[in-house]
Amino acid sequence: GFGKLAAALDHKNASSSSSRIGTWLLLITATQFHLPFYASRMLPNVFAAVTCLHAYAAWVQNQVPYAAMWIIVTTAVFRCDCLLLLFTAGLS
Repeated sequence: GFGKLAAALDHKNASSSSSRIGTWLLLITATQFHLPFYASRMLPNVFAAVTCLHAYAAWVQNQVPYAAMWIIVTTAVFRCDCLLLLFTAGLS
């Protein structure tokens, strides 16, 4: 999840001065309390977070149909509020 998104962000920003933005995102997010806390519990939100991270990584890589597929699966299986994410991905 996060590793794929971090790699996509690093690749997209490789030509700019902020080429390590994905790595920083990964480090900052991993050191926050709520992500490791909820990752240790079997909640639908945790599973939805993994699939949403795959969708964000595909979106950053301009693979909008692939991102939409991940969001549709997440919406159907885990969370209906992911429709908002699908709407924003559809705008791009």
